Amino acid sequence: MPTSLLVVDDFLGPRDALALRDAGLRLTYPPDQKGAFPGRNSVERVEIDGLTEAVSRLVGERLRPAPPPQSHAKFRITLAGDIGRAKVHIDKAHWSGVLYLSRPEDCRGVPNSSGTCLPRATARR
Repeated sequence: MPTSLLVVDDFLGPRDALALRDAGLRLTYPPDQKGAFPGRNSVERVEIDGLTEAVSRLVGERLRPAPPPQSHAKFRITLAGDIGRAKVHIDKAHWSGVLYLSRPEDCRGVPNSSGTCLPRATARR
């Protein structure tokens, strides 16, 4: 069976993750961005050296980043009051990746606080 989901804990070391998170929080986020999903993307892109190569090794195939206007290399911030129009979507790509930089203390006691849920596969008859 081909790999369809890969979860990597601690992809970045704690120091690198915190530094990247802090950098992301200093980016520009349009206050009035109204999209299908809660939150907003940064205006700026932040390329992570070696990311494409590292993920290519994990999935066992050569990858290339999605070009603009896709959200590759953009940060996304979602605040408690953000509301979207849609709930489920599928990215038009063979592989999609999310690098969560939320701290555990920011997510405690909030159901589905990460903003992403993975559907459970069920057998079809």
